Amino acid sequence: MSALKLPAVNCQYGAPMGRDSNLPPCDERAQPIKMTLRQVYLDRGGYDNGGAYWGTGEPLYYAAGEGET
Repeated sequence: MSALKLPAVNCQYGAPMGRDSNLPPCDERAQPIKMTLRQVYLDRGGYDNGGAYWGTGEPLYYAAGEGET
């Protein structure tokens, strides 16, 4: 599987901490969807390949719902 390519972050004052989420609001009536889970590789400084900062420590994963990339 190829490495996950994340969009570059453009910030005037350095890298943001993490990235925005586009999850829909939680709804008890929501139907289950198929999810894909991929590991996000971080460099030694804790940055993803798009430049967002996550810190170091535990592995980081990216979850995408069916039809998302």
